[in-house]
This record gives sequence, structure tokens and C-alpha cells, in this order.
Amino acid sequence: MIALPLGMVAILAALMALTGQGADSVLRHLYLVPTIWVALGRGTVGGGLVGSLAGLLHAPIVLPAVERHGITSQTSTGSSRSACRRSPGCSSAIWPMAPAPARHV
Repeated sequence: MIALPLGMVAILAALMALTGQGADSVLRHLYLVPTIWVALGRGTVGGGLVGSLAGLLHAPIVLPAVERHGITSQTSTGSSRSACRRSPGCSSAIWPMAPAPARHV
């Protein structure tokens, strides 16, 4: 179950590297799909794992742009999205498991 989303993350990273759109690529938003998919299916650990992998695979695209141009709106958006990819994986896995309100009879 986790192999398909991990493959999706790898394919997205390859597409981003091959298209050369840079740190502000539109494709970066697609990293959320496998992250949330695994988080809902496998829980916090799975979502955090896929989100972390997405962040690690996006870093080689964002960090050279930061080195070349410094912190700009494009690079700050790219790096902040890297952090946001990990948090939905964790929070979406916790949200469905929220305790039900106590029932008073």
C-alpha cells in the first residue's frame, strides 16, 4: 500500500528535475497527494515518512536557488512548502482518530 505513494513521490521528483521549472514549480503542490493518502491509510508514521521523503527530494531543487539568489519570494515559498508537506501527513492521520465526545446517559 505504501509502495505506490512512494513511487508517486519519486516520479514527481523526477518530473520536477527534468522540467527544470525551479523552486516555484506548480508540480510541488502534487507532493501533498501521496502524503495525505498514506497518512489516512497508514497513520502518522506513514504520512510523516512520505512527507519527509518529499521534503528531502525537493531540497536539491530549492537549496541551489537559495544559494544563487538568496531568500526570495520563490525560494521562501518552496522551502516553506517543504515543511508543510510533513505536517499534513502527521495532522491528517491524527484528525480522523480524534476522540468522540463523551456521551452522558
